[in-house]
Amino acid sequence: MFQDAPPKAPVYLSAPALPTTPDITLAGLLVTAWRNKLLIGSCVALFVLLGGYYAFVVATPKFATGTTLALQLRNEQLIDIDKVISGVSSDEEAINTELEVIKSRGLLEKLVTELDLLEDPEFNTSLRPQKTFALGRLKTDLGAFIAGMVTRDAPAPPVSEELKERRILIDTVDELRAAIDTEHLRDTYIFRIRVTTEREMKSARIANALADLYIREQIVQKFEATEHAVTWLAERVAELNTELEEKQSQAETMRSDIDLVSGAALEMANQKLRSLRLRFEDAEVETARLLAQNTAMKDLQSEADPETLAALANDPILNRILARMQSQDPESKDLFDARVQTLILNQDTEVSRADQKLALLADAIVQAEAEMSVQSEQLIQLQQLERDLVSTQTLYETFLTRLKETSVQRGLQQSDSRVLSEATPGHMVAPRRARLVIMSGILGLIFGAAVIALRQITNNGIRTSEDLQAFSGIPVMGRIPKMPIRKRQDLLPYLQGKPASAAAEAVRNLRTSLLLNNLDNPPQLIMSTSALPGEGKTTQSITLAHNLAKLDKRVLLIEGDVRRRTFQDYFEFSTDQPGLASVLLEETPVADVVVHDPGSGLDLLVGYGIQGNPADLFASDRFRSFLTALRDEYEYVVIDTPPVMVVPDALVIGQSVDSILMSVAWDRTPRAQVLQALNQLETVNLRPAGMVLSLIDQKKSMSRYGYAGEYGGYQSAYYSG
Repeated sequence: MFQDAPPKAPVYLSAPALPTTPDITLAGLLVTAWRNKLLIGSCVALFVLLGGYYAFVVATPKFATGTTLALQLRNEQLIDIDKVISGVSSDEEAINTELEVIKSRGLLEKLVTELDLLEDPEFNTSLRPQKTFALGRLKTDLGAFIAGMVTRDAPAPPVSEELKERRILIDTVDELRAAIDTEHLRDTYIFRIRVTTEREMKSARIANALADLYIREQIVQKFEATEHAVTWLAERVAELNTELEEKQSQAETMRSDIDLVSGAALEMANQKLRSLRLRFEDAEVETARLLAQNTAMKDLQSEADPETLAALANDPILNRILARMQSQDPESKDLFDARVQTLILNQDTEVSRADQKLALLADAIVQAEAEMSVQSEQLIQLQQLERDLVSTQTLYETFLTRLKETSVQRGLQQSDSRVLSEATPGHMVAPRRARLVIMSGILGLIFGAAVIALRQITNNGIRTSEDLQAFSGIPVMGRIPKMPIRKRQDLLPYLQGKPASAAAEAVRNLRTSLLLNNLDNPPQLIMSTSALPGEGKTTQSITLAHNLAKLDKRVLLIEGDVRRRTFQDYFEFSTDQPGLASVLLEETPVADVVVHDPGSGLDLLVGYGIQGNPADLFASDRFRSFLTALRDEYEYVVIDTPPVMVVPDALVIGQSVDSILMSVAWDRTPRAQVLQALNQLETVNLRPAGMVLSLIDQKKSMSRYGYAGEYGGYQSAYYSG
């Protein structure tokens, strides 16, 4: 029976195709979203319910209303006293300043007191009931705990009641400020005070009260400014009056002291001074002339000839004496010398007189200059005093006029703003229920899409035969759905009882694809394996063998997964009978070991009795000879082998079979494990004839991905059960 079969020639195959990443397209995203519409719809419905519950039940309604005020431009006062009483400028900065004044702490504190808002829990947070858990309270307690740990050695200073009340007032004003909003209407002098509270009438009451308080504060400020201006002006007028009287007295005294001093008298003194200076200049010239003539006479007296001396002296007597000298008068020489000496003495006398006159003129000039300087200084002082007197009198009259004008303005102050329309009962602005529900639905949609995207990213399983074929590079021969059975013993009864079910038809399709894959050499020895345990390879082996037996063929199903031995969960047979080991050791004939299952028409060869490493037994020549002998006994032999990635049994058994089917669990087996299993087979020159996508969950695939076992909506027309 057992004959040595020639060794099977190795077949060298190319490596499986590497996984490819599909392009992400808008159409693909829309298809994915449509396939998961139930999940997205559930998320949207959940978020809408939560948003609606918060909007209609949990959230506290907020009502808003507003008072409209018009800003008065800088009004023309009855009197020009802008610095005392001024309207508000129409500049943008001035308008923004007024908006900040409305929300100022000082004004809001007065509003809190006026409306007794310290008794309102909406603004006085100390009156609110303590929540079981509040984030703000947790932060406060945590900060206090940390501060206590840092300063635990130093006792905390006691807090006075006044300080506590002040803190409560500050917190209340802060809450009120948060509820108030001011806005300026562009290109107008109108601004609005908008208040949002938990009650319609409360919002209107606060808005109207704040507008009224703001207008009253403007009038009070102007009245105080007027009173301050009147007081200041009165003091200044009194000071100026005293100063004016003092300057008038000084001016009168100075006029009496320098009564002769005037502009005309000062001009006459100036003319006299100019005349003295001219006479002094003429005297200087005459003195210089006399001195020069006297010096020349003295120099020529002993050296020059009588004619030159007479010409220089220009004296008639000296000229007559010179004429006598020329007539040879002996006494004329002595007379000539005597006359020259007399002339020189006369010249000395004239020079002395000229010097005396020059000195007298110089003294007169000095005295005139001194007198004129004193008179000029006195006149300047008098003129300066008169100018100060006029200036003081003008300033006094101006301030006196302003004082009278300001006094008239008492009680005439008007505010810079007026109310155009008072606030009406507020309308609800929060929560915006429709918007909140819509936003909740959008968030639910986003959340559902995020869940789908996360599941798509984290799930590395294979869901379609196209994906499996593109990934592995091997044709997909079958798509086997998950059997709707509770226990393994129900598998064959289900297939026999539901011959037209989707599962039965899927097995037939697998059988047809396998047998027609190679018409010239149809496979006789068929091996079923997988990458990892639990991928449906045993179920595939049994259902394929059962389907082949329905063709009235002699089929043998061998339990090659001898380490787990799960056939006993599918079939009923005695566990005491010999198994595969007895046949291979030639202890028992095949006919005595094979178990026939009458319900399915199969012959079973269970994997009992193998000791040691099964891979060594499957690699023996006896095992190959045994399979060769089975070719003559059976038309088809189906061998269920262990997973490729767990033990090497499948790699050894695969060397002796005609065709290999590799099961991949739908949406569960990692792609990397499938690729490693194919690489393991490739290392021993094995390549599966086809891939089988097994354990397809039709309900889950339809709800998640929009298809059921890749048959879509067409299966209901052909399948039953």
